Order: sequence, then structure tokens, then C-alpha cells
Amino acid sequence: MLVVLISCASRARAQGAINCTMELVAALNNGAVQRLKKTWDLVSRKDKQTFEELEEFVSSKVRDKCFSILH
Repeated sequence: MLVVLISCASRARAQGAINCTMELVAALNNGAVQRLKKTWDLVSRKDKQTFEELEEFVSSKVRDKCFSILH
């Protein structure tokens, strides 16, 4: 299931659905989901890398949004 959500987030990013991408990444970063260590261990290295890239993307978008609000 984690792989499906990572894939959906990646597709949403590719299609320009920024809010959808942000929500999916937020869901995957939820504490309860992060505690699923055995489940995360089943996720391939490639999918984990994709998720890390999505986290960086979302982080930069949040930073940009905060900056634009402040200025």
C-alpha cells in the first residue's frame, strides 16, 4: 500500500497536482505510518528514493509558499 501511495504522489507531481502531492506526502509522513517499520522495510530502495525526492519537493514548495506570503 505504501508503494501505491508513493506512486500516486509521484504521478500527481508529474501532472502538476501540487496540493495532492503535498497531502499524500503528509499522509505518508504521519507518525502512525512512519512506525510501520516492517512495512517500510518491504518498500524497494527505488521507491524510498522516490519518496525522499517527493519530500524534498514538498518541502521546497512549502518554503516558497511561506516566503511569498511574508513578502
